[in-house]
Amino acid sequence: MEIERLGSMGRRSRRAAWVVAPLLAVALLAGCTQASDNTSSGSGAINTDADGNVRLDYVNAPPGDPVSGGTLSFGISAETDGWRVTDGRWAASAYIVGNTIFDPLAAYDKDFRAQPYLAESFTPNADFTSWTIGLRPNVTFHDGTPVDGDAVARNLQAHQTALLTSTAVSFIETVTATGPLTVQVDMIKPWSTFPDAMTAQVGYVMAPSMIDNPDGARNPVGSGPFTFVQWTPGRNLEVARNANYWRDGLPYLDGVKFEVLTDIQTRGRSLEANQIQAMETRDAAQIIRFADLASQGKVQMYTDDNNEVSETFIGLNTSAEPFNDPIARQALAYSLDRQAITDQAYEGLFPPAVGPYKPNSEVYVDAGVPGFDQAKARELVAEYQAKYGKPLAFTANILPVPEIRRIAETLQQQAADVGIEVTLEAMDQPTLLVRALTGAYQATGFILFGAPKLDREYVFIADFPEGNPLNFTRNKNPAIVEALDRARATDDVAAQNAAFADVQRELAKDGNFLFIVHNLGAVVYSNNVFGIADWTLPSGEPAGRTVQPPLTEAWISQ
Repeated sequence: MEIERLGSMGRRSRRAAWVVAPLLAVALLAGCTQASDNTSSGSGAINTDADGNVRLDYVNAPPGDPVSGGTLSFGISAETDGWRVTDGRWAASAYIVGNTIFDPLAAYDKDFRAQPYLAESFTPNADFTSWTIGLRPNVTFHDGTPVDGDAVARNLQAHQTALLTSTAVSFIETVTATGPLTVQVDMIKPWSTFPDAMTAQVGYVMAPSMIDNPDGARNPVGSGPFTFVQWTPGRNLEVARNANYWRDGLPYLDGVKFEVLTDIQTRGRSLEANQIQAMETRDAAQIIRFADLASQGKVQMYTDDNNEVSETFIGLNTSAEPFNDPIARQALAYSLDRQAITDQAYEGLFPPAVGPYKPNSEVYVDAGVPGFDQAKARELVAEYQAKYGKPLAFTANILPVPEIRRIAETLQQQAADVGIEVTLEAMDQPTLLVRALTGAYQATGFILFGAPKLDREYVFIADFPEGNPLNFTRNKNPAIVEALDRARATDDVAAQNAAFADVQRELAKDGNFLFIVHNLGAVVYSNNVFGIADWTLPSGEPAGRTVQPPLTEAWISQ
């Protein structure tokens, strides 16, 4: 019984950060900041095809067989604080870099089912309380040591005691190397979707020498297609071709140089000036701009529009006033005009969201989320004031970024229109993260979700008996835990989706997450670059497109 038992979740998914998500996503709307001048929007029109559908993918057919050689310069939007997978707070951009140095144990196929990657197989017992990971023979890390059972077991054991990632592997009881190429992972509860977790940060495998190195975070050693050369934090990171890579004939590139270009304007201009050959973006205006250029044949571009994407939402601290009272949460929910927000702050490109799935997702249900209703909001505001003898007011924490403030001010005005007083408090990201994880806040913006299965967000939406700091809204709902555990106890997709539907209904009832928009990401690259959008698994099967692409099969036409 191999990984095929997990079944298909359809096309709407993407590789998503799991463990690190609140620490990269609590970047409070940082992934959806807008352009600070009007020049980024190009014509301002969203390209459509003959049927009137938005066209956002422009990928050229390769001119022939891949050729080897050349160095790719790739502009990324964010830096990370270290490359040790157990404690590095990986931004979404870090996955693009990480995919060059490390290999994940699993990756998604074109139907977004988790398949073995560095691992050769995943085999569960009958009730999913034990998994055997089979490893590929003759695979080595960059330091020449084997990728064997002991090395993989050490990685998973390190996650069990890590401050950052231990909660994400809390279902794991013991990890044992049972042979040179086998690892047994025993669970405290059934975990049918364990291989899905191995597509994320906890599934990337470090060499034992990196685990043991006190400075390993700055000197990564993996088994990936490229070896680490140098890193200047905040500026760039370089990798070189791994001549001993276990996938025959790969990679094609001699190397990759990642340029950290946090300013979206600088990143876009650098690509247009051929100073970089590829870049990522999550900015609506910039996506529209490059869709215009791509439609003219000047660049290539693809997005995750057909995938399950992340969502921007307001997280409400249910353990503190005023949002410990459902009346306050409901009043704010009814005040939100999501369509106005997407039109004003996201160029109309990012669709309004009322939950963690798009309406065209097979997992979506109409969960009864409150819609825009100012009269109902005012009624609830009056009820709150009568109950407590004071206005409904709260402070929202935001990053000190002009574009984020503009989005927050839109939300602030909508709340004011129904009598809710919102104070915006700007603070740096480390302070904001600490407040979110310790519960010392009332409301703040988050970017999260984006996985095919809601149990990937288990640690962010469920409370544990011993407490769970990653449950940053401090919401306590046993029905959510029961539904998530029910999904993990089966590999039947219909039964899993039914459980996830129950989770969506409970989240809608609790109102601790006020969803705003479904986000969109894009990768833009030069016309002589190929193999970024479309890549393969070790089996030769096509993999799922992702805006955090591995560059294993990327090549440059001479």
